[in-house]
Order: sequence, then C-alpha cells, then structure tokens
Amino acid sequence: MLYELLAHDDGFKILTKNDKWMVAMLNFLPQFLREAIGAWEMHTETDEAFLLLEGSCTMLVGGNDDKPKDVEAVPLKKNEVFVAKKYAWHTHILSKDAKVLVIENSDTNEENTMRCDMTPEEKQHVLELTS
Repeated sequence: MLYELLAHDDGFKILTKNDKWMVAMLNFLPQFLREAIGAWEMHTETDEAFLLLEGSCTMLVGGNDDKPKDVEAVPLKKNEVFVAKKYAWHTHILSKDAKVLVIENSDTNEENTMRCDMTPEEKQHVLELTS
C-alpha cells in the first residue's frame, strides 16, 4: 500500500511512527481544562511541535531548570505551530473541541521525559495568566 489515512477523535493517540519521528493527535482530555491543569513535562532529547487544527489551545512554557520558572502562556492560532524546545517545561490548556497535531522524535519515551506536579503557587499563576 502506498498510503495510509489516519484519524483520531478521543484524547491522545500516536497516529504514525517511523525510526525518526512520530505524529500524534491530541484532543480534549479533562486534565487539560484550565481549572484542572496541574502537571508539567519536559523532554530531554527532543523538541516537540504542536499544530492547532481546531478549537483553542494555550501552551504554557517555563524555564529549563529543575522546576518551571518565568512561565508564559501562549495562545495558539489555528494552523500555527508551537515548538517546545528540548528541556523546556510545558503543558497546555485545551478547549473541549480542541484538535492538536503533535510531532516529536519517535524515541520520545518515559526515560527521556521528566514530569512534575504544579505547586499551588504555579497553578495560581497559570490561572492568573490565562484569565
């Protein structure tokens, strides 16, 4: 077969992967509601690209230290690509109708991804940034 047609409508799913990169679809999940946001992630071996296709997505990004610092909220525009650089703490707030294409190295996994919970102060700051 010379092609594949791939789609996904529920949560996060890797659509296709080869030895260098992978493409996934991220749709609304309850933990990405503004009021529910509570965790960060950082990739230590790759950048991660997000392309907003539908709905709304606000990317939250913080410094590359042990914990996020100087957090910024970046609302994406439709068809706009946001690249979270290697070692940047990031997460996102999604609307219920959000559809986001995610592209990253195919070897991105739990061994090269760091995660941490937001402190109450970070969460309050995020709520203020996105009000």
